[in-house]
Amino acid sequence: MKTKVRLHGMLLASLASSLWSISGISGEILFKEFHFSSDWLVSVRTAVSGILLLIAVIFIENLYSNHLKRAEDIIGILLFWNCWNILCTVHLLLEQSN
Repeated sequence: MKTKVRLHGMLLASLASSLWSISGISGEILFKEFHFSSDWLVSVRTAVSGILLLIAVIFIENLYSNHLKRAEDIIGILLFWNCWNILCTVHLLLEQSN
């Protein structure tokens, strides 16, 4: 069991590093070729990575335990997501006002 969990962790770390490099290369192309703004790219990257991380956590939690079946865990995740959205909105508002 311990070896299986370790192998699973190494595979997830390898996948994360591969996706990180693809994200960087894609960002470079979007900046140079298509003239995307950095604000848009950062917000989309953050949203997509958050969604993928949430899916991964739900998948892993369903494999190893039943923590996400408690209402407190789901409420905590939703509150954290809401706080993140508020911070992003404040950042954008401050940037627009300057």
